[in-house]
Amino acid sequence: MTTVALECEGLVKVFGGIPVLRGVSLALRPGTVTALAGENGAGKSTLMKIASGQVRQDAGEVLVEGTSLRRADPREAHALGVAIVPQELAPILDMTVYENLFVGRELRNRAGLLDRRRMTADGEALRDGLGMPELGDVRARVGGLTVARKQLV
Repeated sequence: MTTVALECEGLVKVFGGIPVLRGVSLALRPGTVTALAGENGAGKSTLMKIASGQVRQDAGEVLVEGTSLRRADPREAHALGVAIVPQELAPILDMTVYENLFVGRELRNRAGLLDRRRMTADGEALRDGLGMPELGDVRARVGGLTVARKQLV
């Protein structure tokens, strides 16, 4: 039997008395590609937001490699290896590429200050590791990039 990387069991979510998810279950296995398709309003985004700790479910459980994601906490989900990339093009134009890459998971030094040097180096390593030299300088402001480069960010 293959290990389950991410499992959602019996998820229920209601917004303003309107059920969005009704006992939804999903199991994702490593090394596989899964498509989640449906009409607008079907609950796809809500399911992913629950799985990534952005929204709290009303019932059910999210398990990452068997470990329960106990509360709606994106940092806890990320620590367990779960994050989502939104489909909308929404970089913060006044920030640099590396700052956008680290939004919500900023690196800090021992004094608790932003470790910009490390984020720059890690941003460059990510760019190079993904084979995207066309992204250019990670210290560049996103607002000055082409649409194609904004999409890469």
